[in-house]
Amino acid sequence: MKNSIAALLVVVACASSGANRAARCRFIAVLNVTNERTEDETIYVTHDGYKGRRLGLVNGLESATFELTPSDASNLSNLQFLATASLSGATELSESITAERGARYDWRLAAGHGQQFLSFRFPAR
Repeated sequence: MKNSIAALLVVVACASSGANRAARCRFIAVLNVTNERTEDETIYVTHDGYKGRRLGLVNGLESATFELTPSDASNLSNLQFLATASLSGATELSESITAERGARYDWRLAAGHGQQFLSFRFPAR
């Protein structure tokens, strides 16, 4: 009986440590948005022209960082980012990029609409 209880405790301990590891790795890539505009922008991830999950809000003249989950950016899929201005409703769509685990994307929304720049760094192999 004591051996059965000890074996059960070992199994539970191993299972719970694996769950914690998965919780820590819940994002696969990072998007940093620099908003040089005075208007707040809501940021979305898009796939094949369809608006996906709302990542969050970046205030005017500030920066914000967003975590992309596996459902946002499955490995080697094409994705874009969409910014929607809070007051005017004007939208800005980034260029298309290929998602990769561990990548860091930097999107700069310049002061004038139609002027934006997206750069990315893939992890070293």
